Amino acid sequence: MSSEVLSVAKEDGEPIQSRLERLGNERPNIFKTTREEIGFCFSICMSQVLAEYFVSGFNVIAPTLAAEFRIPTDSSVWPATVFSLVVASSLLVFGRVSDMYGGYPVYVGGLVWFFLWSLVAGFSRSELTLVFCRSLQGLGCAASLPSGVKLLGRTYRPGPRKNLVFSIYGAAAPVGFFSGISFSGLTAQYIHWNWYFWIGAMVAFAVAATAYFTILPDIEDNRNNNLDMDWPGAVLIVSGSALVVFAITESSHAPARWQTPYIYTTFALGGVILAIAVYVEGYQNIMGGTPLQVVAWYVPMAMGGLIISTIGGFTLHLIPGTLLLAIAGLGWVASNLLFAVAPLGANYWAYAFPAMVCATIGIDISFNVTNIFVTTSMSEKKQGLAGALVNVTLHLGISLSLGFADIISSQTAHLGLLRSYRAVFWFGSACAVTSLLVVAFLVKIGRAKSDHTVDEKDEWR
Repeated sequence: MSSEVLSVAKEDGEPIQSRLERLGNERPNIFKTTREEIGFCFSICMSQVLAEYFVSGFNVIAPTLAAEFRIPTDSSVWPATVFSLVVASSLLVFGRVSDMYGGYPVYVGGLVWFFLWSLVAGFSRSELTLVFCRSLQGLGCAASLPSGVKLLGRTYRPGPRKNLVFSIYGAAAPVGFFSGISFSGLTAQYIHWNWYFWIGAMVAFAVAATAYFTILPDIEDNRNNNLDMDWPGAVLIVSGSALVVFAITESSHAPARWQTPYIYTTFALGGVILAIAVYVEGYQNIMGGTPLQVVAWYVPMAMGGLIISTIGGFTLHLIPGTLLLAIAGLGWVASNLLFAVAPLGANYWAYAFPAMVCATIGIDISFNVTNIFVTTSMSEKKQGLAGALVNVTLHLGISLSLGFADIISSQTAHLGLLRSYRAVFWFGSACAVTSLLVVAFLVKIGRAKSDHTVDEKDEWR
């Protein structure tokens, strides 16, 4: 247990629980002023903004890029998918690296790398160059996300202040999501698509510079962690995941679908590699909207995300996490169902608006609860791994769900575009119901209250 809390026994008139409550609300000692704390939080939260910016906005400029680069239909999904695929495949590696060498160098280095390849992506003149740049962008994102969560997790102890900070971090996601859609819509309609990448590059550079000056280096603090990188496991997990997702995503466009040799070969090979890894480890077309109309349709999602995340910062220590996840699950179900039953040319306020509100309930509540629970449940020297675990689940889910959605859309294309899209949303509804049942029967998370850290509890034993 840390000397900070052990000293409780020596301080007259202040019980342990009272001191824990006070420490859970106080500004961490590493910050001399509130300005320093705000600068630190801003630097970390912007990594979430950048990640969502380059996921959401790309979908708006994708049709423009497909037309300009003459990208065939059978490969049009890759420029959008490769970013999340690379992020998901390498998050665990960078999470471990940040635990070994500190979150500061990995975070700042990741942002600089993110800046460089976002800048280069704006100069792309072919599909191959675009996919290459998007994949290297993913490495920068994968480095900054787990290291950022590590820096937050090691700085704030369990309590209301940590809940608020992680809720602000969660609120950065809808800000980035809406920013990506907004700037991509504006650039696609009024300037040129390359400015979407260059604007993101400028933001990444500014955030990297801010992080360099506002985040305290933690390299020395991690030298005695006695942690090693499991390189065989890392290589196997990355390659296996990439092959499986490639097979799923590409199968709907292969000449003979799943009977195509390279599809079932890569899928089987990826499955075998993942099995070995386990052993090694120890076992806008339907509604007819313009780019700016699409931007406007997403406003409720952005505003709702900000409101829900902010409220969460003040209520997570009062409401059990399981109940919050159940509410999020209901939001996921309702959002998919509304889109699944929406008729052609559906009224925005009757279908899309409530669906967007329900979607942000599902996204932001589950993201906040998961982040706080995972980081609070792991020791300080494993905060990078905690951040990687949350984000690899998110981005691998994006890659896999896009792949399955593409398969469903292709298999039902003969029914017409509307019914094909409905089939995708029915699939989303089934996934949402499944996750809700898992939460209801298998998940138990209490309130995120002021408490001892994992390291302190270990020292008690």
